Amino acid sequence: GANMAKRVKITKRELMVKAEMLKAMASPVRLGILKELSENDYCTVTYFTEVMDESQSTISQHLAKLRSRQIVSVEYEGTRAKYSLENDKIRALVKIVFE
Repeated sequence: GANMAKRVKITKRELMVKAEMLKAMASPVRLGILKELSENDYCTVTYFTEVMDESQSTISQHLAKLRSRQIVSVEYEGTRAKYSLENDKIRALVKIVFE
């Protein structure tokens, strides 16, 4: 239609960033982490290991990947690391996946 021309063209770089974000989410363990985070304000590694029946090193590796893609953020309370979703857009996306 006529309003097609008004759309802002997305760059190849932006498409790459979005694809990398979705790839980072596309793992059973990482989706499990994201589901838990979408239902809680924050979670700890210990919580993930208990509810997901995965080792601490497995959870930590997957959290590192999600952090590197700015999907998950961490806040330290003393020695305790509290993980949460980076923003509400991520939360909305995760909720759609699990509808």
